[in-house]
Formats: sequence, C-alpha cells, structure tokens
Amino acid sequence: MVSSTGIRRWPPPLTLEKVVIPPGGEWSLPFAGWWLIHIQSGAGYALSQGSSHPLETGVALRFSPLWTGQLRSSQLGSLELQAVRFDWSQLGGLISPLEEQFFLTAQQSPEFAFHPIPPPHPLASAVQALFRSSTNSVTFRVNALALFVESFGAHLANPIPVPAKRPPDAPERVRLVLATIPSRELIHLQVHDLAQRANCTPRHLQRIFRDVFGVSFREKQTQARLDCAVQLLGRTDTKVVNVALDCGFGSVSLFNSHFKKRFRVPPRKWRDRIRAEDRRHEAASTRASSPP
Repeated sequence: MVSSTGIRRWPPPLTLEKVVIPPGGEWSLPFAGWWLIHIQSGAGYALSQGSSHPLETGVALRFSPLWTGQLRSSQLGSLELQAVRFDWSQLGGLISPLEEQFFLTAQQSPEFAFHPIPPPHPLASAVQALFRSSTNSVTFRVNALALFVESFGAHLANPIPVPAKRPPDAPERVRLVLATIPSRELIHLQVHDLAQRANCTPRHLQRIFRDVFGVSFREKQTQARLDCAVQLLGRTDTKVVNVALDCGFGSVSLFNSHFKKRFRVPPRKWRDRIRAEDRRHEAASTRASSPP
C-alpha cells in the first residue's frame, strides 16, 4: 500500500507530499498541476501512454498538468520521493501577464509534460538540498518556487526577444509593458493607462492585447479579478462585499454574476465548499501520518 502524507494550504500555491511506494507498487499524482519531485531512494519507472522512463535515486522530475501516468517502484525495493505541487494561478502578484500566458501555453504542450533532471545536473542537486531543508519555513517555499522557475531555463528566462538595432514597435512595446507588471495590477488598470505606458492608442492596444492573449483586455481583467477573489475567499474571512470591492468589481451583484458564471456557484457557497474540502483533506493527512 502506498504511504503518502500531505500538507495543503488554501489557496494552495504549494502542496507538499511525501510518498513511499512499496516494491512493485504505483503512485499517481493526487492533484492536477505542475509538480517538482525528487527521488530520495530506490529505483523504478515513470510510465505514461506506453512509454517508460527509468528512475534512480537523486533524479528530479518536473511534470505538467498534461502528464497522465504513474510512478512505479522496482520489484526489488520501495521508492521514496518527495513532491511539491505549484499552482501558478495563485501567484498573480509575482508573475507578469506574459509569464502567466507562458504557463497557460506550456501546460498544454507535450514538450513540457515530463522533464527528468538527472543527478549529475546542478539543478537535481539543488532540488535534493531543498527537500533536506525544513519544509515548514518560508525559505523552503521561496526556494521551491525559484527552482521550479529555473527548471524551465531559457523558455521562461527570455520570453520576449527585443531587437537591439531598432526601437521597438507598438506590439513589442505592449509586450514589454505586460512583461513588467504583475497580473494583479490588471485589476485596477484602465485601458488608457496601459496604452499610455505602451505609447500607443487605446484602440491599438486592445487589438494587440487580443492578438497576444486571445481574449480582450476586459476579459483578461475579469479573470485577474476573479483570481484575486478566489484567494481572498479561501485565505481570509473578508466579507463578500469587501472582496468584491477589493478585487475591482464595482458592485456585489456584478461580482456575484461573474463569479457564478465561472464557478457555477455564488462566492459564499464556493467558500463553504472549499473550506469543507480542506478540513477533509487535513483530517485524511492526520490519519495517514498517525502511527497504527
């Protein structure tokens, strides 16, 4: 029987799991999302859609939400691992709209579904050191996010090539602006504010914005406002009316309408469901970690 202990906080930018897979056993990722895993001891395989990748002690693995499969331990012994799950949608204050767009695109690309990092690689050693540190500290959470970002290398480090021999044109200026502001800033920005920063007309900006993101500025802003609302509803006891105003909605009725359209339930009912689910998960984790 697979032994797993989990720590979950809502909203969950990070979810931590410690897993022991018995000889010949299998384990599947318990939640959809991005995962960074370190094999602490043992050997086995990562199995997905007919493919098999060998696993050994010290290897680090990154999985995207697109990956479907199991980790299987060798028949000769258990496979012990530690895993941390990242929910980039909860990091709106730390990532820019273009970085957010990168994750949206990457999580749908087979190229990013499974990425093994062998033990000789410095990043694998850094992941090993991460899980040997105290997982209850803020340093662990900060370092975990840093290593997760580092695992993408140039894909995320250089998302916007800017020509050096000529001034940037309007689309490039818009991209540059969107790369330097946190997604959360979109909550209170107006189109003319963003257009002024990019030195173009509001109409031109809206056209470029749709070309880049596939949705209008207003739709993207509503998404950012709802993401902010989800964090406040799950993390705090802030009244729904104050959540609506803090997240940029002009009225509670407008907030309720957008929220119900996206999540199928009103904000207050959503909060009750999430907290009940969180209590069940914590109770299950307590039982799993208690001695028999």
